[in-house]
Amino acid sequence: MKEISVLAYLNLTQKLEETTPDMRNRSWRNFYTVSRKRSVYLVGCGKKTGEFLEKFGKKYRIAGVLDNDKRKHGKSLQELYRCGNNTRIAELKVSFPGELTSKEYENGIFLITPVCGYGILEKQLRAYGGRNIYSYFLMESKTIRCRMQVFIGKKGVYEWFKVCEFYRNRKYRVNKRKIVFSAFGTYCDHGKYITEELLRQKKKYEIVWAISDSSVKVPQGIRTVMRGDLEKYIYEMATAGIWIFNSPVEAFVRKRKGQIYIQTKHWTGITLKKFYLDAATVTKNKERVKLWKKNAKMMDYIITASDFDSQSCLRGFCPKGKCVELGSARTDILFDEQKYRFKVREMLNLPQDAKILLYAPTYRFKWSGLSYEQKLPEYGIDYKSLIEELEKKFHGQWYILLRFHPGLRKYSEQVCLTDRVINVSLYPDGEEFVAASDILVSDYSSIMFEPAYVKKPVFLYATDIDEYLENDYDLLLDIRSLPFSLAENNEELIGAIRAFDQEEYQKRLDQFLSGYRLREDGNSCQRIVEFIDSLVSKSRDAGI
Repeated sequence: MKEISVLAYLNLTQKLEETTPDMRNRSWRNFYTVSRKRSVYLVGCGKKTGEFLEKFGKKYRIAGVLDNDKRKHGKSLQELYRCGNNTRIAELKVSFPGELTSKEYENGIFLITPVCGYGILEKQLRAYGGRNIYSYFLMESKTIRCRMQVFIGKKGVYEWFKVCEFYRNRKYRVNKRKIVFSAFGTYCDHGKYITEELLRQKKKYEIVWAISDSSVKVPQGIRTVMRGDLEKYIYEMATAGIWIFNSPVEAFVRKRKGQIYIQTKHWTGITLKKFYLDAATVTKNKERVKLWKKNAKMMDYIITASDFDSQSCLRGFCPKGKCVELGSARTDILFDEQKYRFKVREMLNLPQDAKILLYAPTYRFKWSGLSYEQKLPEYGIDYKSLIEELEKKFHGQWYILLRFHPGLRKYSEQVCLTDRVINVSLYPDGEEFVAASDILVSDYSSIMFEPAYVKKPVFLYATDIDEYLENDYDLLLDIRSLPFSLAENNEELIGAIRAFDQEEYQKRLDQFLSGYRLREDGNSCQRIVEFIDSLVSKSRDAGI
């Protein structure tokens, strides 16, 4: 049984974007007919663009590739894709959509290749005068192959196969010293730093990371398994003594006697919002509730960093197991600031004395009629004025790093920024940017508390508080009583930076943090590894 493709999955779950009926009704047959003697422009420099060029580069009159990502502008297609001996295509340069003439928009054929964000890209092309616009995703979802995959999914055959695989793998023994980690399908978050502490201490564990992209890099000595390679993934899960996840394990997962499920979550010792089974935006989604309740029955431990953290997790996860207050693994690097200041500046080719503001806003919810979906908000921040004020107040040369929530990474390629404002959303580990930055600006993301653990300035820029409280999450804390300046527009944000006083800020911060008895001290990983060792030791003594 093969994996259901992304196209089939989106079609199956009806995650369709708003488009014009004209584009929605078009097919590959129609595309082939109208594009045989006309120039074709591919929109979006992604994986599907490469696939299209490789398969059909010689069949169609490819005139160019358009993309909103400024970093790709001017690059030849040969630099980005395998063009073989097709020198005509290889020499083409990536350009911004607005660079075409009105005649080119009127006569050209535009194929939007990303499977997400095609609705926004269609609006952009039509604003420039484009008429003949096609979506790779919408056309592909109508093919017989994709429809068959959807049919299999709806009939439940695919889900039943995965459950059967778990039971089939019960003939293999559980290896109590094997740990499967998972964090957003890449190598990041708390699991990454627990892994590196295990390696640093030279612990004799078999470590497997479940990933969603084969290009993910992990340290030497660690094995990876693709979550889409079901037979291998299910084997690893069925035979591992410990699972360490920052999000839910899949609904088809079946836990065996002797296996231990540790949930790290993906925030730290203080969280602003209610979450999962404690949040109305989640409890209205029956499938999410079902998934989290299933996880709750399997969950043995949740790693937390304070009593406040533990109490919120008991409400949000409703676990069968218990919370262990060991600290948040990823916050350890905040206490090793110089290492990451150097690493990030070198990685982004910035001067080592450059100052960095990390802008990390979170998503908003949109009710689809069936469930709440994560959407990209209209941030509206004035980067130019912000940089000017930072340089007046704090001196030096400032750069802004924009980092979207992982749920919004699909929108990253649509953001067009400048040399002083850099989009770092696709880099897997956001904590490195927290450690490397001098200031953080956020809205409702609980990342706001992490720089505060090491006394860095934090500013809140939230333009839609009333709307957010009504449509998104209920808050566990009063956002207006936090020790951070709260701005509801650009003028207030500039004013807060202008009036900032480090000494006064630190007093407010100390008073606020003193009420939480946090275990965020740079030694969390060490405590977590000791805890893992104790679990394995107990299972050995019990003869499991």
